[in-house]
Amino acid sequence: MSSAARRRKGGEVESDYIKYLKYKNTGFQVSASDKTLVWWPTKDADRAYAHAEVTKDDGKNFTVRLEDNTEKSQPKNEKTYLGVNPPKFDGVEDMGELGYLSEPAVLHNLKKRYDAGLFHTYSGLFLVVVNPYKRLPVYTPEIIDMYRGRPRDKVAPHIFAISDGAYRAMLNTRQNQSMLITGESGAGKTENTKKVIQYLTAIAGRAEGGLLEQQLLEFNPILEAFGNAKTTKNNNSSRFGKFIELQFNAGGQITGANTFIYLLEKSRVTAQGAGERNFHIFYQILSKAMPEELKQKLKLTKPEDYFFLNQNACYTVDDMDDAKEFDHMLKAFDILNINEEERLAIFQTISAILHLGNLPFIDVNSETAGLKDEVELNIAASCWACRPPG
Repeated sequence: MSSAARRRKGGEVESDYIKYLKYKNTGFQVSASDKTLVWWPTKDADRAYAHAEVTKDDGKNFTVRLEDNTEKSQPKNEKTYLGVNPPKFDGVEDMGELGYLSEPAVLHNLKKRYDAGLFHTYSGLFLVVVNPYKRLPVYTPEIIDMYRGRPRDKVAPHIFAISDGAYRAMLNTRQNQSMLITGESGAGKTENTKKVIQYLTAIAGRAEGGLLEQQLLEFNPILEAFGNAKTTKNNNSSRFGKFIELQFNAGGQITGANTFIYLLEKSRVTAQGAGERNFHIFYQILSKAMPEELKQKLKLTKPEDYFFLNQNACYTVDDMDDAKEFDHMLKAFDILNINEEERLAIFQTISAILHLGNLPFIDVNSETAGLKDEVELNIAASCWACRPPG
């Protein structure tokens, strides 16, 4: 049996595609009634809108009966009269099909799908992905094969369908295509970007999976080590923007890639908010995975000893092992042909930054500051193979 299939209690095989990507009605559906319902804003922190029954409507004003049987009236316009769609539209794959397309209608449909274990939903040309905060088997080779070359309206909503559509449009029109992945912190931008690359390398890479395909899949651990950090909203938040350009030949095979980095949050190096960490790399080089000999050479100890890391005593991340992440980054160095000399230079730079953060400044007079001692300065200078002044 394929790994993309699971067996139900009665013995019937249910594929991961059906289980995790297709909306299934429970068999019970509230039938349409003579009541006219609208969405009404609530003060409930867990529910922004609730159903309200329209009891009076003269075209200019309308009155509703709320759940607590109180009645409210207000002028009727497109901003206040937010109609409720019939139950048959619950869980619809494309919200462009909704008769009433409003904020509560969209939120209701997304919640119905999310409660059913589905986190991909179309809204016209766009794909809305709600972070499930758990691993699901919907990015496997079997799922990739289900989306390869299939029209978007013939398969369930998925980031693979959007990726395939962009790829086919490039081949058919011979024009560049763009995909914009956006959202608030923790929405899943980094993960969805990786899935786009995974899909394109699978359908447009060499059949045997060459070095280029491996490099495209493995450069992310390096970006995340140096550009991601724990925030109050996200344990692996990208603190930078990136534009990834994939290049293809006339036959549609991937031939190269460029990554452009911008808006790196440099201020995080010197200070972080409460409950947040510096960039992951600073903790990774202090982990047990860093060779002890190199630690001694660079005078590295533990995160608690460095001002740039100890300001709010946040040193670890739930469900993240800095040592394992460091090992993963080293493997990515291997695949991307970053040699030992270049690695040492990188580690020396990171170490020097930590030591510079520990410089013991003192007041000399009202206009001048000095150093209590030059121990940390000399270590930083040694890391950079230069001599300190004086």
